[in-house]
Amino acid sequence: MADQSQGKAFPKWKYPADGSAGKVVQNAAEEAALGPGWVDEPPPPVKSEGQLTLIALLIARPDKIDATKKFLLELVDKTRRESGCIEYHLHQTEANPAEFTFYESWTKRAEWDLHMTRPYVQEIARRSEELLAVNPQIKLLTMISKR
Repeated sequence: MADQSQGKAFPKWKYPADGSAGKVVQNAAEEAALGPGWVDEPPPPVKSEGQLTLIALLIARPDKIDATKKFLLELVDKTRRESGCIEYHLHQTEANPAEFTFYESWTKRAEWDLHMTRPYVQEIARRSEELLAVNPQIKLLTMISKR
């Protein structure tokens, strides 16, 4: 159930000022525990404007594997149509069907930051408590080799 503490809707994404990946907070206490330097909107990119690749690990609640899979698959076509999206693939771990991994490549960090503001992506935060066992883990990678 969504928390409406102090007029702010939870759950929601929070972003660290250093430009690394954000995380979902479920309530005002989790938001406060992050400490200073976390904001509601992604900060301007501080990393290279080169190609950005990321790997996001999401773990479904055991009783929500099928619902999570359906929801995540719905993101694929929408995201692939976004400006700057090079690749956007969803994988399911063979040994543990509750584990889903997105492999994404974007022309630059700013395009991914914009992607994270899209309503269908924000829905992950809104449904995280319902569908996910833990907060998503996101690794941001800047390509340093030639393609």
